[in-house]
Amino acid sequence: AWHGCTARTSCNGNDVLVSSSPDGVTWTPPVRATNGRNASIPAIGAGPGGRVGVVYYVVRAGGIDAEFAESRNRGTSWGAPQRLNTLTMRTRWLPDTSGGRMLADYVSLTYPGGRPLAVWALASEPTRAGRLSQAIFATRL
Repeated sequence: AWHGCTARTSCNGNDVLVSSSPDGVTWTPPVRATNGRNASIPAIGAGPGGRVGVVYYVVRAGGIDAEFAESRNRGTSWGAPQRLNTLTMRTRWLPDTSGGRMLADYVSLTYPGGRPLAVWALASEPTRAGRLSQAIFATRL
């Protein structure tokens, strides 16, 4: 899974794209796991019975949200995304670096016991002293 705009007629945002291979040499054409979102930093996981899921961030003008989307047919089609966080992460809460605001890439997805478990990072409003605050969450879906 990766993020990119190649599946769009104009490159006005990224989708999460997924491809599969039986041998690591031949690959299927990319399929959109998301559509119409500006998705970034995806993680992919596979579960029993053809389940495939992705966890990713959606970057909007108002901030950043973590989302999960799942396919139940080996990635052929994808269900509606589920938002994981209740509070949108404001970009001003992220560390400011020489390359701009830094979004954590600490995302993962696994299927322990056959159910998806998403791990993702969420920044909170900095303290009055200016200390940044970021936590790692695990969400069982």
